[in-house]
Amino acid sequence: MKVRTSLAFFATAGALALAAGQANAMTMLSVDTGWVADTVQVANAPSDGSPVTFTVDAGQHEVFSLTDAFNPGDVYTVKSGGLTAISTFTLYSVPFTLGIGASPSTYDAAWTDSSFSHLQLQFDAGSYSLTIQGDGAGGLPAGFAYRLDDGAFTSAVPEPSTWAMAILGFAGIGFLAFRRKTPICA
Repeated sequence: MKVRTSLAFFATAGALALAAGQANAMTMLSVDTGWVADTVQVANAPSDGSPVTFTVDAGQHEVFSLTDAFNPGDVYTVKSGGLTAISTFTLYSVPFTLGIGASPSTYDAAWTDSSFSHLQLQFDAGSYSLTIQGDGAGGLPAGFAYRLDDGAFTSAVPEPSTWAMAILGFAGIGFLAFRRKTPICA
């Protein structure tokens, strides 16, 4: 009788472990394939698709973009290798092709709407595993989408005319400061 009870216990425990393992299945992310839908079921717990893994080839750069699209107000956290990034309500550029992936009209519209939170990260060559969590502030389950696209953030480099104006401005300030020195009276 004890053997049968023990077997039933281990069978139940094994089934629960298998179900828990399937709830957090790893998602392999491909470049330039558009939006991938995901869901957070429990606040501050990993999303259904976490961890999200991908590899960036040597000499390449990839941009990871995430947008809320369920109910406005959710904030998402992306963790990778001890680093944490948090989504904001800032609108970012569109460094990718619109209209591809899961529910592109929904996620494209959410990406351009400041009431939904957004996140954009650049990754250089290497292998990555991202864990995505959401706070559920807009309600649970919380739906969102992410994508990985070729490209890099561009840094604005001032034009030569901008440099010339800046140098002239500093020279003018220096000249005015020099002229305003009051003589020391003896």
